[in-house]
Amino acid sequence: MEQHLSERVLLRQHDRLQRAIQRLQQRSRRYSLARLAVIAVGIPFVYLASLVGVAFAWAMGAVVVALFLALAFLHDNVEKSARRHDVWKYLTSLQSARIRRNWEALPLPHDDTVDYRHPFAADLGIAGQRSLQHLIDTTTSIGGSTRLREWLLHPLSHPQEVKARQELVRELIPLTLFRKRLALNGLLIARKRWDAGALFTWLNESAPRTPLLAIIVPLALLAAVSIGSFLLSVTMGFPPVWTTTLPLYIALHGIAYTVFFTKLHGFAAGAANLQYALERMQHVLLFVEESPHSKRGALACELDVFHRKGSRPSDAVRSLTRIARGAALQNNLIAWMLLNILMPWNFFFYDRLNRYRAHLREVLPVWLDKVYELEALCALAEFAALNPDTSFPEINAGGSSRIIAARNLGHPFLAPEHRVSNDFTIGYTGMVALLSGSNMSGKSTFLRTLGVNTVLALVGSTVTATSLQLVPLRLFSSMAVSDSVVDGVSFFYAEVQRLKALLTEAQSRDELPLLFLIDEIFRGTNNRERLIGGRSYIRALARTDAFGLVSTHDLELVQLADENENIVNYHFREEVIDGIMIFDYKLHPGPCPTTNALKIMAMEGLPVELPPASRA
Repeated sequence: MEQHLSERVLLRQHDRLQRAIQRLQQRSRRYSLARLAVIAVGIPFVYLASLVGVAFAWAMGAVVVALFLALAFLHDNVEKSARRHDVWKYLTSLQSARIRRNWEALPLPHDDTVDYRHPFAADLGIAGQRSLQHLIDTTTSIGGSTRLREWLLHPLSHPQEVKARQELVRELIPLTLFRKRLALNGLLIARKRWDAGALFTWLNESAPRTPLLAIIVPLALLAAVSIGSFLLSVTMGFPPVWTTTLPLYIALHGIAYTVFFTKLHGFAAGAANLQYALERMQHVLLFVEESPHSKRGALACELDVFHRKGSRPSDAVRSLTRIARGAALQNNLIAWMLLNILMPWNFFFYDRLNRYRAHLREVLPVWLDKVYELEALCALAEFAALNPDTSFPEINAGGSSRIIAARNLGHPFLAPEHRVSNDFTIGYTGMVALLSGSNMSGKSTFLRTLGVNTVLALVGSTVTATSLQLVPLRLFSSMAVSDSVVDGVSFFYAEVQRLKALLTEAQSRDELPLLFLIDEIFRGTNNRERLIGGRSYIRALARTDAFGLVSTHDLELVQLADENENIVNYHFREEVIDGIMIFDYKLHPGPCPTTNALKIMAMEGLPVELPPASRA
């Protein structure tokens, strides 16, 4: 059963978390005072105890230290709990902000650039600030944010792929705590999006070409013979062979160490850095591995790499911890000398580190790839959970009787209380819907509404509609065209280039049909040439297998529907009530019967003489 989150529930959670944080902060202050009290009282007591006797003073000192360490441990746990509660409260506030469409409170995606050459990204607000990605990107890693962006910019093209992703998203929707804990563990790594780049840089460093086993095995045998000979000589009177083998071992070990000095000298720091980098990510990796939700349903197949014996993140953490601890003894000169006299300690752990680095180089990218995938899936599931008025679309195979059929289609950027929904159908390829209407009546918003929901549908997400049926398709738009001072391109020429690229796509022989969205065709030129160019262009579109919508202010263009059955008219309308212009933002069949440009000028106080009909 799907579970949706209301803002009222989230506000109650936020208040509870705030009260819990305040209680934890009070406990933290009490522990700080208690630790100071232990020091302030303990030192005089140790001094008084020393007057009685040294042994008593040591005992009293041990008690003071033990009490201080116990308080420090408890204090640290309280601090960790307070941090987790604070991050949890932050995540709850983000959920509320997404429901309210409070863009300023939402973190930007990792990459908020906009590619104006993309077929639809800039026009529909798919990427960048105040974009679809900005609204739904709940990822906490750079890789997850990048993965979600790739999905939105390159939707799926096969119905089975879309349905498979829908199944995963559907399974994640009721798992509110799972999604939130995944984000929590990610934010415990860093408050900003975490990155594995530094770790991969170290993993991809070249390993020594010389097989270290050829050095380790002879040295280990010599060391074993020396130790065994020494013990037999001391305990049973055997000949002291160790007097020969030990110097030989030390000499060979010294030569080998000199050859590999550069590598061996700093490998302890490398092991420690690798351990630290993996520890920062282990919150997320171990959470995914240990969560029961990753072991059942469709998620089990998606995340099976986390449960393969010998290649689990928990195995990696344990193994790498042991290697790092062994390597860290290099920093203790006395222990390092004794251990290397007894065995080739440095070579052994350096070899183990390189072997494990090679193993991590294979498995870590797979783990992280699945984490990024899971984060992107959770973003789509969170969008559905926070928006109960969304639904999963039906992706039909090519050749369906209806190309697009939508009921109560609304723009996901608008909160439900500000959203007006419409029904719309495109029954066949080659259909051109001419969308006429007055200024501010909703034409551009409706084009974006259809485009954004098409993108959501083809990435496996829910859509802002009661129902939506469509076939896999390509999408191309010409809406947010702008001039370029740098490139020396005028607005009109930029628009011509964009429409040329769109027509080329429409005329191409591609398996997927093209959905086009054109807003105010040829707006960059005069009325006469705009009308001639618009007629010719729309006629050319109607001769292709592409389908879509063209919005226009030129009411003469609506007459194209009389000469071509593939061209259909729709419009938005408005009315003036008590001097106030009212828009219903509802899509109506047929051409628009009114215009409002002069009315708007007059209402704003510009010196415009209205025709008699307009005055009435």
